[in-house]
Amino acid sequence: MTSNILSKGVEKSPRIALITLSSGDCGLIFNERVIMTADPDFEPVDQVETVAFNLANALPCDINVFTMPVPPKEDWNWSDVLSLHLRPDLKLYRVAYHEEVGNKAILQFDCFASDPEHAIEQAEDAYPGSEILFAAEFVATDDCYLWTIREALEQSRAALPDQAFARQYSVQPDLICRINSALDDVSDDEHLLRLLTEARIALPLAWKNQGGCDLKLLRSIDLVLQSNVLPIRESVIVE
Repeated sequence: MTSNILSKGVEKSPRIALITLSSGDCGLIFNERVIMTADPDFEPVDQVETVAFNLANALPCDINVFTMPVPPKEDWNWSDVLSLHLRPDLKLYRVAYHEEVGNKAILQFDCFASDPEHAIEQAEDAYPGSEILFAAEFVATDDCYLWTIREALEQSRAALPDQAFARQYSVQPDLICRINSALDDVSDDEHLLRLLTEARIALPLAWKNQGGCDLKLLRSIDLVLQSNVLPIRESVIVE
């Protein structure tokens, strides 16, 4: 009996949070679980506020009230809100991957993560057996160059080794050849975009023994990839 009383005495007190987003959406969080939400376009948010304060009075316990911006993710949900509430250091990443090894279709998976490796882990968990290409943080335009697809591929080609020296830098000579051919011809944007994706994967490998690839170059390429249409599997990109 004594041990039970002592164990109850050290139990954590209930934790209630009422979160209002910049969009007006409101959510009740109880012990780090989303219990109730309301979208002001479809339902009154005051019902969530009422339940939150009534619950705090009934337990009784404190209630913490927060305001947050809407998660910077096109199809955000309240799990994203909770993740950012608990871990404000998380950032939005996009992982590019093939559904299976050898597939040519490039799919994308968006998630909140602490770093590229964390984002890749989430993609691997979501799609076991997939081939991860790279992951990159969504970037602001003032931190990169504003290029067209062709301009980004031209800059990538300038940063890659010549075909004769490609293997010394862990790059396939065939990639350099295909990029050169595409830039010499009038290739469509989809073809250039797929080559740009391959170049984005190759650049960090080519520069790994030279102190790393220029970060602004990588971010600028990422912005082009993020701003153009690739086949999308799901919306939550490695250096």
